[in-house]
Amino acid sequence: SEICIDDRCVPIRDAQILDVFEPDMSMPVCMSSSVRIDELRHASGAGSDFVELLGPPGASLDGYRLLATESSGARRVDVVLSGVLGVDGLWLGALGEGLEVAPDAVLSDAGFAQSAGNVQLFDCDGRLLDAVGYGDFGAEARFRGEGSPTLAASASESLGRCVDGSDTDDNAV
Repeated sequence: SEICIDDRCVPIRDAQILDVFEPDMSMPVCMSSSVRIDELRHASGAGSDFVELLGPPGASLDGYRLLATESSGARRVDVVLSGVLGVDGLWLGALGEGLEVAPDAVLSDAGFAQSAGNVQLFDCDGRLLDAVGYGDFGAEARFRGEGSPTLAASASESLGRCVDGSDTDDNAV
């Protein structure tokens, strides 16, 4: 089952994000690619939270959007990205200062939700490309990841994809 607005349709499970995103129609034509979230750290005890994106080397991120919410649905980070993926197909965004390596961009002073939250990546046309939900989502919580949530990471850990970079479409795998 789908919901359609202005000739754009989304599955019902994605419909809850429509109220928080309106694409910038002044942006150039979107060159969407297979960019996805490769790794993130949300419970940084030392250093800052970060998100690492993975995709085709040189792919443009102009107009892409990163949205991070708490399990309650409250927004933590909502930023439009710019730049390109490196020659290794990676791009690193820091949330705050103190990341152990130099990021491609500092995205926000606010970090990701610590115990349970969602991180979603949209292309420049507003299409959901990837989503990670982590932590314990109770009955009133809003899980916006893929499949089932993964466990929350400790302060010294990050959440990452399979070593080969594959997408299982289930955050718990």
